Amino acid sequence: MDYSGFINEFNGILKKSITLLLGAVCVLSLTTSVACTNAKKVEDYPESEIETPAENEDPEVSEVEIRDDSEDDLTELLSEFDSLKERGSYTYNPVIVHPVYKQEIKNNPKIIRAAKIILQAVYDCETEFTLSGEDECSQDEFNLANNLAQFSSPMSSAVTIERIDEENYSIIYFPTYVSDNDGNSADAGVSNPYGYKIEGGVSPEEAAKRFAEYEDYVTEIINRNLTDKDDSMQRAAKIYKALIEDLELDYGDEEDSTEEVDPAANYLMTINTTSIDIFNSKKLTPTRFVELYQYIMVQLNVDCIVIGANGQYQEQPFETLNSMLSNPQAGWLWPIITVGENSYNCDIMMDKVALDDQRKSFEEYESDLLYFGMSDKKREESYISSFKIPLQSLNPMKQQGIPECKEDYKQ
Repeated sequence: MDYSGFINEFNGILKKSITLLLGAVCVLSLTTSVACTNAKKVEDYPESEIETPAENEDPEVSEVEIRDDSEDDLTELLSEFDSLKERGSYTYNPVIVHPVYKQEIKNNPKIIRAAKIILQAVYDCETEFTLSGEDECSQDEFNLANNLAQFSSPMSSAVTIERIDEENYSIIYFPTYVSDNDGNSADAGVSNPYGYKIEGGVSPEEAAKRFAEYEDYVTEIINRNLTDKDDSMQRAAKIYKALIEDLELDYGDEEDSTEEVDPAANYLMTINTTSIDIFNSKKLTPTRFVELYQYIMVQLNVDCIVIGANGQYQEQPFETLNSMLSNPQAGWLWPIITVGENSYNCDIMMDKVALDDQRKSFEEYESDLLYFGMSDKKREESYISSFKIPLQSLNPMKQQGIPECKEDYKQ
């Protein structure tokens, strides 16, 4: 079986993150009149097999004003209602903000408020919304708020938002991205992937239907597997296991292919899918599988980031994993869960592929969670990283570091 598409998606997402990080560093240097001609390029870092399209620079986040609002305002914004704990049953929260990245921007509550307004407008399937008065945002502030909303919900990741004027914005739901055949960067809004243009979307009514299906799925899988007594790591472990056993992984082509993979076409396919697409077939590509887990952790207010790595895979007792990661340049992605002072590598993709191998001999096999809650030392028994990077950051110059995972989680 050909796993090139599977690995190419991981490699493409990883290299895109490196490109965006370095682009933002260059922008910030230029804004302070420091030349960026000697900055490292993507090619100076460990090379992935796939080349992603050239991209524009990230927003000039250095110009965003950091202001200290009142302590009460900040406390209210940083706290999130836990329906599972408080009521004994989970209810979907459309405006919950990613706890890790919320802390990254906690000194500017205005960005958090704007992100929540965006999340609510998208959830309500509005065609337009307003940020006015004390919520009015500069372009840079809006970019940060929109990124925060996208990190927090797949609904906000499934839209493109365009600025109408200083206060008003329009929303396109499930836009279709197509190549800009003229070779020019598309200018279709701040959320538009660079080098592509938007060709239509779906109606708010259709978007509402898709969002409701996603909400129902998340609500059901949480209430079926969790209780109000579960702590954060138990929540993380139970949802991890449930997704592995419930959803199907899209491994790509059924047969080996000798055709060269077109990086641009592969990336275009990736950005035209979302985690919400699980309801078409309950099948997800690897990146969307990992992404879905992170989004559900956000709903449960569990600190979860996804990191990408280049490194050396260590052979495991699973044929598919060994075939998939036989190339020494294969990139890989996995979540890190942090609870209190402790962080853990949780490789949901390795556990999913391992379970699929085990179920070839026994269909009712349950996941052993072999790769859940790993220390960095334990991680190196299956994958030794030569280079790691967070896949998301509001401000690449002040991004969250990769947590050190000192010990294994004892289940």
